[in-house]
Amino acid sequence: MTLPVERFAAIIQAFTQEMSLMVTAYGGYILKYVGNAILSFFPDNNSADLHLSCINAVNCAQSMIKIVQQGINPILNQYDYPEMS
Repeated sequence: MTLPVERFAAIIQAFTQEMSLMVTAYGGYILKYVGNAILSFFPDNNSADLHLSCINAVNCAQSMIKIVQQGINPILNQYDYPEMS
């Protein structure tokens, strides 16, 4: 809450873009954006492996966590901004 509005908006925009790219990279779709959250789904497009959409969703979530921890947070730390969790 202490960040200037334009900086906070830029951080949220970058976060949203990166998370959206991860969802599509794992075969998911964005249903909608809710504040700073992204509601996505992973359809079952492959009838041979019914668990593939679940595996993709979990792998996507793990990649999202890595992006925050290893990509976004180090940049925020450079500017003495609070980390995302």
